[in-house]
Amino acid sequence: MTESRPLVPSDLALTVVGRRARTLTAADLSTCAVTTYGEPFHCSSGREIAGRWVGVAVADLLDEADPAPNTTHLRLESRDGYRVCVPIRAALAGVLAFSRDDEPLDRPDGHGSRFVAPSVEGPRAVRDVARMEAVVLAPDEDPTDLETIGETDG
Repeated sequence: MTESRPLVPSDLALTVVGRRARTLTAADLSTCAVTTYGEPFHCSSGREIAGRWVGVAVADLLDEADPAPNTTHLRLESRDGYRVCVPIRAALAGVLAFSRDDEPLDRPDGHGSRFVAPSVEGPRAVRDVARMEAVVLAPDEDPTDLETIGETDG
C-alpha cells in the first residue's frame, strides 16, 4: 500500500545527534520514506488520541546521526525546550509524524510534528520536535534527570 506523503512544515528543522550531528531541513524530511503509526495513546491531558499518524520512522532519522551501539535512551526536545527521555527500544518503534488522519499538524491548532510510539504516552508524546539525541546512560543514571517534564507547556 502506498502511503500519502505528509506535508512537512516548510520552517521545520530537526537536529539528530549521535556520534555525529545532522540538521535535517523540511526538504530533507520530505524525501524520507513514509511510515504510519495507528495505535491510540493517552495525551498528557488524559484524553485518548486515536488516528493514523504519518511521518518518518525514528529509526531512519537516527541512522542519520550514527548512534552508538550501546545507546540506551532517546532524548527528544521540542522547540520550546520541553525535553523527555525515552528508552531506545520504545523510541525505535516510533514515528515523527507530520499528519494525523490526513490533516497536517501545522494547522493553527497543530504543532508541526509529534513523536508517537507504542508504550509511550502522555507527556512523552512530544509535540513540535526540534531535536533527537541518542544517549548512553549507565545503569545507575536516572533518565528523568535529562527531562523538563512539567517545567513547560510540552
